[in-house]
Amino acid sequence: MGPVTPLLALAEAWRKQREDISFALVGTQDGPERSLAQASHIPFYAIPSVRLPRFFSMEWFLIPFRAVYALAGAHRLLRAQRPDLIIGAGGFTQVPVMWVGRFLGVPSFLLQTDVRPLLSNRLVASFVKKIFIGFEETMPFFSARKTVQTGVPVRASLKTGSRERACARFGLDGTRPTLLVLGGGTGSLWINERMAEIAPQLVQEMNVIHLTGRGKQLASLTMNGYASMEQVEDGLADIYAAADLVVARAGMGTISELCALSKPALIIPLPGSAQLENARALARRHAAMVRFQSSTSADDLQEEIRGLISDSAKRKRLSASIHRALNTDVADVIITHLTSHS
Repeated sequence: MGPVTPLLALAEAWRKQREDISFALVGTQDGPERSLAQASHIPFYAIPSVRLPRFFSMEWFLIPFRAVYALAGAHRLLRAQRPDLIIGAGGFTQVPVMWVGRFLGVPSFLLQTDVRPLLSNRLVASFVKKIFIGFEETMPFFSARKTVQTGVPVRASLKTGSRERACARFGLDGTRPTLLVLGGGTGSLWINERMAEIAPQLVQEMNVIHLTGRGKQLASLTMNGYASMEQVEDGLADIYAAADLVVARAGMGTISELCALSKPALIIPLPGSAQLENARALARRHAAMVRFQSSTSADDLQEEIRGLISDSAKRKRLSASIHRALNTDVADVIITHLTSHS
């Protein structure tokens, strides 16, 4: 959900400034972003997404037809909505919207959250008015004239959670430490499989809250001290408040929230993805424990978790370091740029 959550943070902050502002979130028909938009009372519109496979497949022959279909859908949407500006944070859905917006004279802006830009952002970077980046390591990828390091905005509402509400919701013992396991917006099969192996042992010492990802619920895990759900639209702030340690992938949606909330974390980046550079950026700042999937067994993961849960001093150091790693209280700064350049 990295391309979605910072945009929701901007919308949340902008609504506090202006009551007359309105938003529309554009995504894919079956993507998890629809439910988050609805929870934030933002109209959601789906257009076709033209994905470019990294390896040769028959899908390449369909790209021209899908591109025309996506551009037509973006054109209909923009003509109907008549937006004053467009801002994207990644994903191929933004590409036809921004290309058509350029043709219609609608200014576009880019929020680059990952350390290393992916193709969807590089395809629009040449004509957007401003590019906002999170980490300084991203600066060389874009024009210095239009790029500004702001950080990544995080919803202020995530800071209003209650540990007590989370424990009551899931029937957990509030006197025990709590582990939060996140697999990203669509879930992580590898993390889920490892948790299926080690959760029965972990719940002897701690609570475990596990967000498995849509369609990836672990029906076999039913025990006291373990609570799971596929995804959450309401109550995420409470879940974060309850967490003493977080195990997660290295998507920037998750990382920025961990930074904002000062949550000690064990980060396991998705192999062969932009998450690797995100994780390395945290490691360089000593802001999280980083382990790689290829060299981490279920026993290794269990040992690491138990060691961190029992070492409160180390968790405190990680908490302070991750909070310093990335600016996240930046929604108002970005909004000022948007309004001055649109």
